[in-house]
Amino acid sequence: FKTNFEVKADFSNCIFDKEVKFDKLRFQNVNFKNATFNEGVSFSHAEFHDASNFNNTKFKKSTNFDKTFFAQEATFCDADFCSEANFYNATFKNEANFKSNNREISFNRADFSNATFESSAYFNNRTFSDFTNFHEVKFKDTACFYNVKFNCPMNFSSCIFGSNLNLINCKANFSYRSLQDLVCKQSQDKYEKIKFINNLP
Repeated sequence: FKTNFEVKADFSNCIFDKEVKFDKLRFQNVNFKNATFNEGVSFSHAEFHDASNFNNTKFKKSTNFDKTFFAQEATFCDADFCSEANFYNATFKNEANFKSNNREISFNRADFSNATFESSAYFNNRTFSDFTNFHEVKFKDTACFYNVKFNCPMNFSSCIFGSNLNLINCKANFSYRSLQDLVCKQSQDKYEKIKFINNLP
């Protein structure tokens, strides 16, 4: 897609069988409720200027919302992220709702690092089945992780919680060994990256 959606765009119940890129687009009132993305989808640097609805959307492959801007309410209730979900450096100016009523619907590998939540953020009843990264996230209002289940290590280092933090019934289901393995892997990846950069001509 190489156009902007300045009027209502309704993709509810659509099935996307090919990889889709909405990068750098401006959306005014868009609806992806009950849509299915069978391949990867990217909204990198996109801007949503009205409420965005991704309720019950199924993302079967990698999903990219890095540096995406949500001006109004963003709802991802019961959205199923079957593969990696990337919200790196995304900005949510209004409420962000990732609540779930179904434990079988989960986040796989999720990256919210450096994201900013200007209003309340809700992750109630979510299951995170792989590594979850909230490094340097700014929660300026309520951050609710009520009844959330982490099945793998998570990273909340250098987070800013500006208001209420709800961790009631939150469960962390992983071993010290799995955390140690993750730290070792990240250190090795960082070393390989530095070695690659140093070997550049």
